Amino acid sequence: MPTRGEKLKEKLQEMLSSMTVLIIDDNKFSRSLLTTQLANYGIRDVMECGDGVEGLKRLQQDPIHLILLDYEMTPLNGAEFARLVRRDSSILNPEVPIIMVSGYSDLAHVTEARDAGINEFLSKPVSADILFKRITHTLLHPRPFIRTEKYVGPQPREELPLPTGEPPRSSAGGGG
Repeated sequence: MPTRGEKLKEKLQEMLSSMTVLIIDDNKFSRSLLTTQLANYGIRDVMECGDGVEGLKRLQQDPIHLILLDYEMTPLNGAEFARLVRRDSSILNPEVPIIMVSGYSDLAHVTEARDAGINEFLSKPVSADILFKRITHTLLHPRPFIRTEKYVGPQPREELPLPTGEPPRSSAGGGG
């Protein structure tokens, strides 16, 4: 009888082998590298686009299950592309998970991408192991999708308070 872990692994393999991934990056080598990594996970249905405009056309025509997106492209950068995907009624699946894979990983770029509605952010160069873990986490643990006037995308993670250096306090009564 298969264990719970074996069942989860089987379900994940089935999920990966049946999905269509869209890679949008203006660098052909980066697209090729990601396509090879995806094939190693069993993802065979991969579409590649060299810019966001071409990517938007694909999303209007094809059912896409996951997007791997670069930041620095023209005529649309990755954040502009993500905003359009989340808000454009002509997109078949505006809630498609988007993982940004970019060499621009400073706080300003990561924050802009998050605010545009991406699900995850990875810094280039990305290892095959980290990419796989992020893809599987995104698929197995989807965050609720929210729509407000200022934001459309996955519910942001709770921001944890910065450590103060003090020991945690118990909420239980008693001595102090």
